Amino acid sequence: MPIIVLKGKINKPYDLWADEFDANDEMRSLKYGIKSRYRGHKVNDSTEVRVVMYAPSLEEFEYHLHTNSDLLALKSAASDDLIYCIAHAA
Repeated sequence: MPIIVLKGKINKPYDLWADEFDANDEMRSLKYGIKSRYRGHKVNDSTEVRVVMYAPSLEEFEYHLHTNSDLLALKSAASDDLIYCIAHAA
């Protein structure tokens, strides 16, 4: 199970984005098997966020990333967005 770290910019207030992101936790878990472990922002820039998630596979995660607004907003808001697969959890 890949551990995925996302870094990107958002174009709305962090609290609003976080509420929308959190509201999709159950859907991500039930529909895609993706589990959120952390979401936060840089101390001095609340538009630069980090998210840590577990996913059943990178393919499943990428499908979710391109079809769901909670992460699509993160991806489309920045040209320097990054996705790292840092490990495979046992």
